[in-house]
Amino acid sequence: MKTRILAAALAVVILSCAAMSAHADMTAQEADQTLRSAAKTQAAAQAEADRWTQERDDLSAEERQLLVREEWLGYQIAKHKAYIAGEDAAIAALHQRKETFVAVRQDLEPLLDALAGRLGQSVAADMPFLAQERAARLENLHAALDDYQLSLAEKLRRTLEALRIEAMYGEQVDVSDESLLLDGQEVQGRVLRLGRLAMYCRLPDGRGGVYDAQAGAWSALPSGLDGELAKALDIAGRRRVVELITLPVPQVRP
Repeated sequence: MKTRILAAALAVVILSCAAMSAHADMTAQEADQTLRSAAKTQAAAQAEADRWTQERDDLSAEERQLLVREEWLGYQIAKHKAYIAGEDAAIAALHQRKETFVAVRQDLEPLLDALAGRLGQSVAADMPFLAQERAARLENLHAALDDYQLSLAEKLRRTLEALRIEAMYGEQVDVSDESLLLDGQEVQGRVLRLGRLAMYCRLPDGRGGVYDAQAGAWSALPSGLDGELAKALDIAGRRRVVELITLPVPQVRP
């Protein structure tokens, strides 16, 4: 482009010179004006060439910038596609977990209610120890299972905790002072509990008793075993070394 413009300007100069030769009678002033006009034409052509060159350079720079931006946008699109794929996978996993949770909830909630009911039946049929504490625990458990705001995980935890405590009672040897109903009379006595195997009581006058799970009541200890019960109480209270004790074990209620 620049070369064509310069050629055109040179042609104008040549034509002007030719015109001057053809008109030999042209005055010096007219020749000067012609040369000045040719110079202006050449300068204008040069300016136009420079403008087009600058415009070309600007367009080339803009093209390079656009190519760089296109490459960057392509990278960002690929990256965001990867992000979206990851989010879609996470959402699908959450939906799967939700479906699993719903299925577990449908099976677990009735199971927890059934376990609480069976636990209450077991406590009712068990020997009468820590009656108030155990009744309060069962009442709290039923209230928790009926609480809509409580999470299923918390309901499961409380049910398992109640079962654990009841199971733990079967491994304990416990001595306590309690009010007892013996032979139709309410008396104060010292109670020895061997897990869930048997319960014995010793009255202040030295008499002993054993809890009959079949009858659901206390009965007098067979003759000659009061001393054995006293030994057992001392062993449980760590006032006597461990030794074999002969005491009756009543039949456990089925």
